[in-house]
This record gives sequence, C-alpha cells and structure tokens, in this order.
Amino acid sequence: SLGMSDETHNESEAQDTWDPPLPVPVPSEDRIWGRDGTVQPVSWSRYASTFPFLVALKRSGKYGKYHFCGGSLIRETHVLSAAHCFYQNGGWTVNVDDIEVWWGHGNNEWISSKVDLVVIPSLFTGRYSRGGWDHDVAVLRLSRRFSGARVARLSHRSSYSVGSEAVIAGWGTVNEAMTIIRTDKLQEGKKSIASASHCRKYDSNFQSQKMICTTSWRSGVGSGDSGGPLLQYGYQIGICSHASRFLGYSFYDAFTRVSSFTGWIAGVLSEHP
Repeated sequence: SLGMSDETHNESEAQDTWDPPLPVPVPSEDRIWGRDGTVQPVSWSRYASTFPFLVALKRSGKYGKYHFCGGSLIRETHVLSAAHCFYQNGGWTVNVDDIEVWWGHGNNEWISSKVDLVVIPSLFTGRYSRGGWDHDVAVLRLSRRFSGARVARLSHRSSYSVGSEAVIAGWGTVNEAMTIIRTDKLQEGKKSIASASHCRKYDSNFQSQKMICTTSWRSGVGSGDSGGPLLQYGYQIGICSHASRFLGYSFYDAFTRVSSFTGWIAGVLSEHP
C-alpha cells in the first residue's frame, strides 16, 4: 500500500533574488548522459565497491517489466527513493504489488523483491500537483530481505561547497538527445554543486533547505534516474528529483537534500520496521 507520513521540519529559508523562470522543471525522459567524457559504464566490481546499495525499481507494463526509477538500500528491508516516482497517469500509485526492487549482488547476478509499502510525506502530494518539488522523498519496505546488503550512509551535513564535485549513478540513455537507450547498463557521471540562486533563475519553487542544486554542463539525469543517489565523499547527500530542460538544453538538476529528512526517514523506519 501507499502511505502518507507527516514531515514536521519547519526550517525558515532566506530568499535569494531570482529572475523570472524560463523552462518549467519536469522529470525528463532521458537518463544519465555526458558532455565531457566523464560519464562511464560501471563494472560489477565498481558497482560492488562504490554503489553496493543502488537498486533498480521496476513495474509491470504492456510489454512486461520496465525500469522506472532508482533507489538506495538504507536497510536490508528498506529503500530510499523519490516520491514523484509513484505518481503516474494523473494519480498516486495505490497498488504497489506490481513494483519490484532489483539489487545486483554479483557478476550479473540479481535478487528481486516485491514491495509491500511505500511511504511519502503528506506535504508532497498537494505541492507536487501545483508544481512544487520539495519533500520529494519516499521510503519503500520490501517483502524480502536482501541479506548481507551494504546500505547507503546518509549525510547529516547541512551545507556543501559550491563547485565541489559529486557523483550520480543510474540506468538508461547515455546521450543528451535521448536517442541511445541502455537500460541494461549502469552509468555514472559527475555533477558540480551549484548555488541555490542558480536554480531559482529557472524555478521559483526551488527551496534550498529541501533541495540541492547542481549544474548540468558535465552530465545530466532524468526520470529513469529519479530516486537514485547523489554521492559525495562516500555519503549520500541527495536523491535525484527533477531537472530543467528547454529546447534540448539542460539548465540544472535538483536533488532532495537528504540531511533535511533524516529525522523523517528514521521515523518511518521506526513505525514500519
């Protein structure tokens, strides 16, 4: 089932000046792509050493199961992802029985599990319908334990240096034109942390206390990577949320700020062990 959980953080946010928004931020159809050669396929050994907690979310469609989002194991039985992954065809997923979580634990060896519960913040549902992206976080409970799985280390840091490097990973297309699809290949790319004012130039709804802004000149993400991690120094600092695209050009990628939701995540894990 899909459950709602109150998110009670009440931080105040200093408002930066911003120009009128240009493109509308949406979860685009592309996935990790690169301009400068830094996007690379991920070998199984690197998957195991750097992204051992990364999982693929799949659901049933007309032509069988298909990949629709990513996520991170935060327990052997729980996954951290993005709330908007569970909004489809104008409504929220009510029946989660057709969702599966796939975890690679060896050389082309996968374990899958059904999902029996998805919890998202109650504040997200109304704001998302009005174009807001804050509170874009979800916790999934698996029906099967992934025994021995390494879990993501969630960051509690509240700030990150503008210009510092972070890493993204996901499955999908490898070019900005969205024409080369490789859903069977895990890709990784590099991002640069940007200022909140950079994202506000294109999105008046951007909230820096709930989101992390990154530039897209090196590599970019889209809907297939939604829910996946943004990593820095071995810690997950963000959850892939949305991007701004206009005439095929990427302006920014935004990630849910993990440190703003560690309390909410802990509450969900306690209430739904």
